[in-house]
Amino acid sequence: MSTADSRLARPKTAIILCQVLELEIEHFAAGMDHVVLIEKLQQGLHNEPAKLRQQVQLNIQRIERETEAEAIVLGYGLCSRGTEKLRCQRCTLVVPRAHDCITLLLGDKQRYADYVAKHPGTYWYSPGWNKYHLPPGPGRAEAMYREYCEKYGEDNARFLMDLYHLAMNGEDLPAVIDRYAGRTGHVQIADSPGRGAPGTGSLPLADLLGRLTRAGYTGLVGLEYKPGDRPSAEAFAWLPREAR
Repeated sequence: MSTADSRLARPKTAIILCQVLELEIEHFAAGMDHVVLIEKLQQGLHNEPAKLRQQVQLNIQRIERETEAEAIVLGYGLCSRGTEKLRCQRCTLVVPRAHDCITLLLGDKQRYADYVAKHPGTYWYSPGWNKYHLPPGPGRAEAMYREYCEKYGEDNARFLMDLYHLAMNGEDLPAVIDRYAGRTGHVQIADSPGRGAPGTGSLPLADLLGRLTRAGYTGLVGLEYKPGDRPSAEAFAWLPREAR
């Protein structure tokens, strides 16, 4: 092999990726003879970073032991810090400088940061995300509820209904109450905007709490609002005395 050929030679490469990125990575890896293995891990491991780290490290060790790979490329970003402290003994480990898969899909972390600054709260979709992940909505909530009931028991799986944050996210509060009151384990409130006591914003909290009662909710209601510049005791003035 000539010196020029040596400079152009690509190391035998294995790729460990999240299923979310499989379509894009398989597309670009097609026809690349130096890619000797593509290992796909289940979507969602970023929610359990210790498990993500463990599974990736086990695959690194297996690849080094069983293949001729000279480099291992991760199809992951930092991903809830789940890719921290990974180690190779023989191969070169290549980890993208990215927070998560959206950086990789957009191609540049600054482009990602600029877009988020202009469009905060954007929820991102991709072909892989849609294939392996239930997007937000009733179907996802039902699936998560069943999963958590199996893992943690029904009492621990019940929803926390935070009327302030639901309002800030633009949710239809009466519809949320009608759909989820029967599976709610705790409710907390604050007026919106401002996160102050009831009456300081525009939420019809008395009506919403009444709707919760009519829908069958009998649990506690947490008061998660800021008292403002008045004494804390006065922040409960809206409550009937027997409820304070």
